[in-house]
Amino acid sequence: MQNSYVKMNILLNLISIKSGGGQQVVSNFINTLLSNNYFGHSFVFIVTEETYIKELLKNEKNIIIVPSNFILRYIYENYLIREIVKYNDYDIDIIYSLFGTTLKIKKIPSVVGCAFSNIFYPEINFWTSQNYLDLLIKKYIDYYRKRKTLNADAIVFENESMRQRAISLFKYPHEKTIFIRPSVSFHLNTSKDLITIKEKCSKLPKGYNLLMLTGWHKNKNIEIVPFILRILKSYASDFNFIITVSLNHPQSIGLFDEAKRQEVENNIYFFDSIEPYEVETLINSVDAVVLLSLLESFSNNIIEAWAYKKPLIISDKEWSRSICNDAALYVDRINPQDIADKINLLRNNISYSEILVKNGIEELKKYPTPIEKVNLQINFLYKVLVDYEKDV
Repeated sequence: MQNSYVKMNILLNLISIKSGGGQQVVSNFINTLLSNNYFGHSFVFIVTEETYIKELLKNEKNIIIVPSNFILRYIYENYLIREIVKYNDYDIDIIYSLFGTTLKIKKIPSVVGCAFSNIFYPEINFWTSQNYLDLLIKKYIDYYRKRKTLNADAIVFENESMRQRAISLFKYPHEKTIFIRPSVSFHLNTSKDLITIKEKCSKLPKGYNLLMLTGWHKNKNIEIVPFILRILKSYASDFNFIITVSLNHPQSIGLFDEAKRQEVENNIYFFDSIEPYEVETLINSVDAVVLLSLLESFSNNIIEAWAYKKPLIISDKEWSRSICNDAALYVDRINPQDIADKINLLRNNISYSEILVKNGIEELKKYPTPIEKVNLQINFLYKVLVDYEKDV
């Protein structure tokens, strides 16, 4: 880059985005880029095949598609991408890995958006496993992620606590970090796009429906649901958990078996995974959103609950209180009795539920719109680039 008004050629690394909340964040970023003519800059996109993100970018000409196989992705990310970029003469100014690990190419500054919360909370026993080898592999993955993240020329955080921990625990230069709040995802869809999700939502059970918008991960604590429902059933028979996992997943089968033992199998509804543009319809079809994670850098569940005016029930942890303040109902995530009692309170105390919704709307005012967020990200990329060129 020669002048501040000259556009940047940005290599946008989306390799690690395949599903989950990250997919929602990235689709929001891309939709905002496409609808605003890339904010005057040029982009080369790296995506993994067979993903929603690849489909979203199907009309882009500057796109590098990486195989979904883990080993092949690793080879591409660490060895082949730099050769592909060089061969195509993309003349990249800066690399931005929106989430995941840092992508490094010699003489090009690299920025990463960090969502690996557990590497900044070493005091929390995030991984649990009876298998020593499995635990060893997970610990190595954490080491690899930490090394790659801290090797970036700059880091974007969605959580101020994580940013401060990166600086204090790992001595990462504070001037090379930035805290940018998430934005709510909005999707422009036709009625045809939403036919399937509306039909599925019309079949949800009657009663007080609690949504766990998540995939299978030990961190999410889905396994506790049958025990919560067993207690809730003593208050009313129509409390239901709607969980966005497949009934055919091995862990879903185990969960359903436990639900049968607790005699609450009729109160668990396996909704299956959904696309980002379907989230609003699903949340609008339930009564409350539940997030029982041990640790998160952030979660779209939070701002989506606020945006769609649903009360939020969340783990009582440092990370959650730093984000939600008075806009959530905090529970002991491993105590079914505490969770059930507070859910029952929420259902029966309409005024308290309305206060949580109102507080969520107020919290949401602190957050940028999608276009404001992308502007903040691109402005930070430019700052990093200018500082990098000064040091070269």
